[in-house]
Amino acid sequence: MASVFYLYFFTGLTVYSGLLIARACSGKGIHLPLFELVLTYIFYGVVWPVIVFYSLPRNGLHSLFESNSSLPSLQDTEKEFELLWDNPPACSNNIYIHGYDESKYEPLNSRLYFSAAEAQEYLRQKILPDSDNYLDWEALILRWLEQRNTLDNKVCEVPESLSHFYAVSNQLLEEGKGLIFCSECNKYFRAAELPAVPQTLTIGWNYSRIYCPARHLLSASKSLHINM
Repeated sequence: MASVFYLYFFTGLTVYSGLLIARACSGKGIHLPLFELVLTYIFYGVVWPVIVFYSLPRNGLHSLFESNSSLPSLQDTEKEFELLWDNPPACSNNIYIHGYDESKYEPLNSRLYFSAAEAQEYLRQKILPDSDNYLDWEALILRWLEQRNTLDNKVCEVPESLSHFYAVSNQLLEEGKGLIFCSECNKYFRAAELPAVPQTLTIGWNYSRIYCPARHLLSASKSLHINM
């Protein structure tokens, strides 16, 4: 097992070295302090599948060697999280979110409906009671669901500030929970009627997709697979 890990780690360092050389030969330079570059080197040796199969396709080669001031800082993220934790948005007994394709990072022509109580129960079973809730978006979503207005049976949309619910919704669908509306067919389907179609496991991101009977894509979730 140790030899497999060493091979995995060495592969990451080798790939990153190749990217460094390619970047240097391109004449664009590497805009990172030496200390930060060394830390990135070590980090890359551990999580290189995430970088290769997620960051590079989405952000490009420059994202590995340049500081990105457009990304929210940890302080901004903490502030947003604390505000939402102290003042969760309004929630009713029934919620919905638009379908999302995590392989292309784009919304789909579908809507996913769930019972707030069912989503709450799912997250209660998943989140340990004594776990640290620091920047735990699933814990924040659970808090939002727990503080809903139980007298309100209208359907409310999951707010943009809780967009992490995309991942939760995909997990619920794969368990056969919820209702899916296909805008192309103008029909509703029970999630239990539409089993997820998993992709054959490969190293990197793997996707599981749900289609309506007319083969319209309704949801696509992702998971990371590392072959050790």
